[in-house]
Amino acid sequence: MFDQWAESLKKKRPEIDAAAFGPFRERMYGTTDFVFNVSREFVKTVQTPMLVLRGNDDYHPSETSDDIATIAPHAEIIHEWKTKETIPRTIERVRAFLKQHTPK
Repeated sequence: MFDQWAESLKKKRPEIDAAAFGPFRERMYGTTDFVFNVSREFVKTVQTPMLVLRGNDDYHPSETSDDIATIAPHAEIIHEWKTKETIPRTIERVRAFLKQHTPK
C-alpha cells in the first residue's frame, strides 16, 4: 500500500527527496502490527472519548476497529455506517457524540 502511494507521489512531487520515503515507511508500518504509530498498550491508556467507525477493507480491517473499541476505556463503535441506508443515522450519531463530548 505504501509503496504504491510513494511511487505515485514521487511522480507528482519530484522535489521530494526519495531518501525520505524509506524512513517514513518504517515509522508508519515497520514497528507495529496494530495501528499507525501507537500500540495496544497506548490505546488502553487513552482517556479521550472515541467514536470508532468500524472498518471493513484491507486498509481498515474490522478486527482492528473491534480491538480499539474493546480496549480503549471510553470508546464506542458504530458497526454499520457506510451504506446509503445507514449514513443518515451515522451523521446523527456523530453529531450527538461531538455535542456530548464538547466542553460547554
